[in-house]
Amino acid sequence: MRNRDQAQGFTLIEVIIVIAILAIVAGAMAPLAVRMIDSTREDTTVKRQQLIYRAIVGDPSAPGAGFLSDIGRVPDAALMELATSGALPLYALDPCGVGAGWRGPYILEGVDSNGRPLDGWGKPMDFSGGQIRSGGQDQDLNTAADNIVYPSTPITVNNVTSGMNLGVLALSTDVSPPVFAHAGGQITVYYAQDGVMQSQSLASGSGTYSYPSAGDPALPQGIHAVTIKADPDGAGPQPALTRTITIYCPGGSTVHQTVALR
Repeated sequence: MRNRDQAQGFTLIEVIIVIAILAIVAGAMAPLAVRMIDSTREDTTVKRQQLIYRAIVGDPSAPGAGFLSDIGRVPDAALMELATSGALPLYALDPCGVGAGWRGPYILEGVDSNGRPLDGWGKPMDFSGGQIRSGGQDQDLNTAADNIVYPSTPITVNNVTSGMNLGVLALSTDVSPPVFAHAGGQITVYYAQDGVMQSQSLASGSGTYSYPSAGDPALPQGIHAVTIKADPDGAGPQPALTRTITIYCPGGSTVHQTVALR
């Protein structure tokens, strides 16, 4: 005879109740899981945007190592120039030992087969208005409400000299009274324009020389060499001095550089 106290199996109703409870718990957990996934994707997007920003403007601890310094302008809207050189000339040194040209790839990870950087959702980001943009959760760049943009302060572009950024450079010497150029001397600025090194001879002057002065061309942001011939002690012209200067400042700001003449 079967023992009435023997453990019985689950009834159909009990199984249905357990399944219902599990379904309720799973339904409650699903939105949390989605939010956690989206949060992770947002964090990934911001980290990639920070890497892209550094690829454009360079590492503050190693000035002149970014696309802007090498090429003399910001990259294309699709940001593909950070991963592929395209038609840009490759990096080369000029006689002053200052380089210009593409020396990427400036970004190595998180790009598609065309070289476009991807956000945390695997969608291409773009560069517009001085900011790196992601479509965010809806993966649509045309709906700005949830877009993720970096940096908060756009990279300034003043649309001067083929859309390059304008830097203002104030030069001074470490001698007193400061003398910049002897009679017949010369100040020359070298800079990159679309990856090609350009040079511009400036008027000789003494004291603190601000660039650009009246008649000088706009100076793009980036890495620059300044060659100066000067006679601080009146004993005749010294050999030309070459200084490498990195400029990264919004239009109207000033970067000061003291040039040693001793």
